[in-house]
Amino acid sequence: YLLCQSGEVRVFNGHTYTWMKTIPVGHEPRGFSLAPDGSRLFVANSWDDTVSVIDTRTLAVVATWHVGMEPSSVVEGTAGKYLYVANRISNDVAVLNARTGAEVKRLAASRGPWGVARSPDGRDVYVTNNLPRLGGFRAPSQSEVTVIETRGSTVERRLTVPGANLIEGIAFAPSGAFA
Repeated sequence: YLLCQSGEVRVFNGHTYTWMKTIPVGHEPRGFSLAPDGSRLFVANSWDDTVSVIDTRTLAVVATWHVGMEPSSVVEGTAGKYLYVANRISNDVAVLNARTGAEVKRLAASRGPWGVARSPDGRDVYVTNNLPRLGGFRAPSQSEVTVIETRGSTVERRLTVPGANLIEGIAFAPSGAFA
């Protein structure tokens, strides 16, 4: 799957090196994530404030869900119960029912939540925040990684990242020993 800011997802066959399909989604898609079981692809459409849900068997959009202001990234919990959407302008994470798109709750993040990743064990979802916290005059930047535990979908901790600004993504080692 190839995410294009032109408002589409392109599907590429990795065995034959051919293009299979172009799937229209919302305006300015920024992040996407495959469901743990591979059945759906979730696309965060920043300028529409929506998430497009693509059925990976039919390669068609089967739902469009409204979320917070300017979603930038999305990930489904390993249990398939919740979808976590980082909303950059509203400074929060929308927790949606992963089957219906109904909002379950809204969690406060720091400034400009951007990247979202699920820990390999599925216990936590980590959210990077693009903008630093507000600080004193000429004080060094301090950004945040917001950690959400997936069992209850609550903010478990807020990790300070001293001297950092514009944190956009996060990835885990397969063992989960570090990110």
